[in-house]
Amino acid sequence: MARWSKYQGRRRQRRRRRKLFDIGLSFDDNLEELVADEELEADEELAELEDLAMGAFGGQIGWQGPPRDSREAWRRMLDAIDQSAGLPQVRKRAEPPVAPYYVLDVETTRYSGNVQMELCRRTLRKDGKLGAYKTLRIDGSTLQRVTDENDRYLLVSLMGGGSSLSSNYGGYYRFPLYSGRHEVPPEALRAMLPQLVQTGRFEYRTVAQADPRPLVRDAGPPWEAAVQLQQSDAGAYTLSVRLMRDGASRPLSDADLLIDGAPGFCLIDGVLYDLDTFGCNVGLLRANGQSPATIPAKQVKKVVHRLMTMTCAPRLELPEPWTVAAVRDQRPTGQLEVTIDAGIIDASTGQLAEKYKKGSKG
Repeated sequence: MARWSKYQGRRRQRRRRRKLFDIGLSFDDNLEELVADEELEADEELAELEDLAMGAFGGQIGWQGPPRDSREAWRRMLDAIDQSAGLPQVRKRAEPPVAPYYVLDVETTRYSGNVQMELCRRTLRKDGKLGAYKTLRIDGSTLQRVTDENDRYLLVSLMGGGSSLSSNYGGYYRFPLYSGRHEVPPEALRAMLPQLVQTGRFEYRTVAQADPRPLVRDAGPPWEAAVQLQQSDAGAYTLSVRLMRDGASRPLSDADLLIDGAPGFCLIDGVLYDLDTFGCNVGLLRANGQSPATIPAKQVKKVVHRLMTMTCAPRLELPEPWTVAAVRDQRPTGQLEVTIDAGIIDASTGQLAEKYKKGSKG
């Protein structure tokens, strides 16, 4: 560094001297003297540059590679492992643990087909209450601050793994930055439900920007989508789509959300139930079954015939004389019954009698 500063200083002195000489030189002055002085200065500058280069690279002009590391092999190895060696020690601020809130967005899920889930976070305020919901974006550093095993499983599932990158020092693995919104297929949601419920932070919102509300899971019998035909007092008939379960019946409009699947899901009053549509598309049910349709008495037979011949018929609730009994397929249970005649088993030993053993005569 000192050599370079000295060289720059001498260059500045020569420029000033040349400027002063040019001021006092006319066109008719001795031009040979000026040329000789310029050549002398050029030779001096070249010599200084060579001297500077030889000092920087150990007496050899040209790039000879990085300077040799004179440390012992074991010291170089440990210093390479300890990447903080030689760096100023910075005390990092302790980061609080991450406890995500899993918010099911009803409005966007209703029109996308897949479950739209938003990850949120809440910080503890000075008054001891939880603050507002804010979007949580996750990456590898976020996972390091997750202490609950259910949360770790859910976050990795939502992120779908990481991206593999490579460098000159071999491959390494990192998680890219993910936005706080994730699309989850219904089958994946069913696999994640036990962990979501166990966190106690599974919530939903029906309207954008509204505060989420707790979501409860009911793993009991599913609600069944049913087409109900009823006769009114005036003689006409009413056709409607309803949800039925254990003798209870509710209009389809009571469900905040219907999700396809086998079985699917329905959200009613903050409770997530299973839903059986018998193969009918929930989007079509929702679009056409929100309000009942009136059928004149003279057309009711055509309606019943159409219901009976549908490819994907939901549960049917029909009046007399078209009453239909819904019968579920029963899974057969294997059972083996063996009857043994007297004398085959030796009563004294409990074993097969000698004459029935393989290879016995008689």
